[in-house]
Amino acid sequence: MATDFALKIQKGDKVFLVSNLNRDEATLGELRRRAAALTGVPIAHQKLVGLGAASATLSDDVKLKSLKLRNGSRIVVFRTEKAAAAATSSAPPPPPAGDAEAARLQAIRSAVDALDARVATLESAFVATERRAVDGELERALLQLDQVSVASSDELRAARKEQVTRVQQLLAQLDALQARFE
Repeated sequence: MATDFALKIQKGDKVFLVSNLNRDEATLGELRRRAAALTGVPIAHQKLVGLGAASATLSDDVKLKSLKLRNGSRIVVFRTEKAAAAATSSAPPPPPAGDAEAARLQAIRSAVDALDARVATLESAFVATERRAVDGELERALLQLDQVSVASSDELRAARKEQVTRVQQLLAQLDALQARFE
């Protein structure tokens, strides 16, 4: 029997309700399309956290019921810099030659990418010691971002701000995980 259910989609501090999903027939592709419409994040630039698996490895035709989502589950949408096809690339693009601050920012971005993946794994198996380690590394990333000089470049300033926001979202996500498992 097909049952309708709803999911919460979070982008930043905004939460949207995706309702009238057929639990047995709805696909990840449908969820991505509806998330794009609600959040303004194009499908090619979406990273979905809270699915129980890395969203980049899941096909759009995966049924939501196979992801074991419950009615009211929260899915967090992050905007990624790269399109989904490029998301599997292991090496980030090189910074412009001679631009030391851009290189520092790129190195921090890569570290935050790795931390983002670690936070996603904590969704399914919360481990307090791992949470504290990731929290400390995210705090260090914030300190490193504060040290990046962006006075001469609006582009660098925007990139740094994006990473600071991303780290703050990951810290909030860790806090929510801790509260859920306490």
